[in-house]
Amino acid sequence: AGVQTCALPILETKGLAVGIVSGIAGITRERITVSGRADHAGATPMEMRLDALVAASRFVEWVSERAMELARAPEGLVATVGEMTVEPNAANVVPGRVVMILEYRSLSEALRARFHGEVADAAERIASGAGLAVDAAPLTEAPAAISSPLVMDAIRAGCEAAGLGHMDMPSGAGHDAMHVARMAPMGMIFIPCREGRSHCPEGWVEKDDLAAGTEALYRAVLGLDAALD
Repeated sequence: AGVQTCALPILETKGLAVGIVSGIAGITRERITVSGRADHAGATPMEMRLDALVAASRFVEWVSERAMELARAPEGLVATVGEMTVEPNAANVVPGRVVMILEYRSLSEALRARFHGEVADAAERIASGAGLAVDAAPLTEAPAAISSPLVMDAIRAGCEAAGLGHMDMPSGAGHDAMHVARMAPMGMIFIPCREGRSHCPEGWVEKDDLAAGTEALYRAVLGLDAALD
């Protein structure tokens, strides 16, 4: 078990000291390439263009809208197109090729598999409707890591013994604990950070919150030591 700041304002908003991590979301990344034709921006009529960026933009919009729908599932899903390369990337040239990196995360392997199939169908539908070609290539795949009920119970008991408000919650961010979970029972403790900001210079944790997380970890370790041979 380890202590991490929570990259969501949930604990801060609810006034709770500890988040007991139920699992770490699996992560899939794909490279989506939309291929059209680069033409002169002034000499090519609008109806004759094979603009790869227009189709790519429609795909990005679809990703956001569909992920918003699937986010309502109990396990949740988030999806992001965070990297995009436009070619030839000139102000006076119709974009002929766009390469995007799509990433999506969920605690549910089934939900990620479902979204994977929908991504391929949507990309093909959007590109072919505009007379363009599309290719989807897998990049990386990291399975979800589910926290050990034994460790979660120990953290929960520690919180209750110390009078610390707590709740179960998934982690959307990756952690080294994902690898630990392959070898041993894994658990994590989240503590609040200001406005849920983390991995950035604005991230801030109050001393009292650090102390509460440390107290929960300390009591959880003692509880596990007493319970295990």
